[in-house]
Amino acid sequence: MALTKLEKNADKKFICPKCGKEMRYDAGGTVKVKDGKVDMESALPRQICDDCGVFYRELLNTGYYDVFDLPPEEK
Repeated sequence: MALTKLEKNADKKFICPKCGKEMRYDAGGTVKVKDGKVDMESALPRQICDDCGVFYRELLNTGYYDVFDLPPEEK
């Protein structure tokens, strides 16, 4: 697991470390149930890069982010 510190542009929005484009913020939503199990991941905030097909989630308010692939239904 490689953590990265995300940079911000002049508008104080995060930019993708892979492509350099501005990412969109997703505040998360309600807790969902998938296959009979509670999915807490859907409730957590994240920074999404639609161009690269990935999202970044902050690790315990440290300022460091882990990268994940976007689920197929969100691409």
